[in-house]
Amino acid sequence: MNTFFYYVIQYYCTSKLESTTDARRALLRPQDSIVYALEQTPPHKEARVERNDSMANIFKSAIMRTSRHRPAPSMFFLPGLETKPWWDPESSVFGPWIDNLRSNLATIRDEYNNVSQHESDYEVQSEHEKLHSGDWEWHSFIQKGSKNDVFRKSCPRTAEILESIPSLMTKIPFAYAFFSTLHGESKIAAHTGPCNLRLRVHFPILVPNEINEEFRECKIEGSDNGPPACGMSVGGVAREWEEGVPAIFDDSFVHHTWNNVPETKRVVLLFDIWHPGVHPDEREEIVGMFEGARQKGWLK
Repeated sequence: MNTFFYYVIQYYCTSKLESTTDARRALLRPQDSIVYALEQTPPHKEARVERNDSMANIFKSAIMRTSRHRPAPSMFFLPGLETKPWWDPESSVFGPWIDNLRSNLATIRDEYNNVSQHESDYEVQSEHEKLHSGDWEWHSFIQKGSKNDVFRKSCPRTAEILESIPSLMTKIPFAYAFFSTLHGESKIAAHTGPCNLRLRVHFPILVPNEINEEFRECKIEGSDNGPPACGMSVGGVAREWEEGVPAIFDDSFVHHTWNNVPETKRVVLLFDIWHPGVHPDEREEIVGMFEGARQKGWLK
């Protein structure tokens, strides 16, 4: 993994500024940025930047865990954001793009059927490879923030729908959008996402139908019913997918996924959106920070 990511593990900002958002922005100013700090600091040292009354630290950290589920991103943490494992897709924070997804289910499924005839672009030797067992295929529009024009040609309507989402995350390494195909008798092990800047959306387009209705939602821990035959758990709460019904979750919580239905694939259109608590100005500043890292050669 790139040196940049080893040391952008977690950061925090303390300030006498009255606004939490203003304090976060102070951290992201070019003079106070993580990029600037890393440029001035040997790799084995803690990076510390001070400007007026704001302070930022970058350091390798140990995560304290208790019996309760809490977000624990593996690389990058922005303080002050609302945290919960599952988000309601009907919430007003998301807007009309949810309905646009639903109304285009058939079109998106047709485009998936076309693009799925091509070879998966999932990198077997990537960091994700250690997480899964069985067969997991990707057909990607966005990988690590960069868009794929081949996907756009194969799935023009899907690409158009995604790009119409105001909060779609792009241009930073934590941003992805792809058709995720989890084949029967496959699973993705428990893990946390790299940051809390995003929410992850699953728009299910093909879901195995051999699922018991009583498993619509259940707690993994202490449940008498057990988990769904095909589903996922986020923060200890297991749910199954329903075709055409978006599932939105915070992947900085521990989560894992499984499809135990033999010879039946589960397909979702997976994409990342900015966490609603990240102000549009902050989004621009964060994108600029990573662009600075690319210019320094720390990111490909």
